[in-house]
Amino acid sequence: AVIAFAIVGMLFGLVLTGIPALRGGMGGADVKIFAAIGLGIGFPDILTLMLLSFLAAAAFFAVNSLIRRIKSRERTTLKQKIPLVPSICAGMAMITLLKAAELAGVM
Repeated sequence: AVIAFAIVGMLFGLVLTGIPALRGGMGGADVKIFAAIGLGIGFPDILTLMLLSFLAAAAFFAVNSLIRRIKSRERTTLKQKIPLVPSICAGMAMITLLKAAELAGVM
C-alpha cells in the first residue's frame, strides 16, 4: 500500500505539473522535482506541497512586483518568469515541520 501511495504521488506530481510545462508555463526541472518528491512523500502530501509551493510563488511574485513598481515605476507582466524551486523547498520545509509536529503529538 505504501508503494502504491508513492507511485500515485509521483504520477500526480508528473501529470499535474507536466501539463503546464508542455504549454510553456513551467520549467522541466520543476516537473522532475515534483515527480521525485511525490515519489518520496506520496499521494495526499504531494497535493499539499503543490498548493503551498504555488502560494509561496504567488507571494514572491506579489512582493517582487510591488518592489519593482516602487523602485522603477514599471509594471511587471504576467509573462515574468518566477523561479519555482525555492518555493518548492519552502513548501517541503513546511510539510516537514507539520509532519514532525504530528509525529511528536503536538498537533
